[in-house]
Amino acid sequence: MVLAEAQPMGVILSLLLRGYDWELVPGQDLSFVPLPFPHPRSGLEVRFSRRREV
Repeated sequence: MVLAEAQPMGVILSLLLRGYDWELVPGQDLSFVPLPFPHPRSGLEVRFSRRREV
């Protein structure tokens, strides 16, 4: 049942990976915080731009 619930997230991620360019927003504090799980200190801001079809 868990797999069926996670499937839509996989579809969205697949579309973002194939159809968009990703760019980190400059000026972020990307220092590492290990607990409770590994993550950047101030989160992670990303810009998406649609790829042009060739």
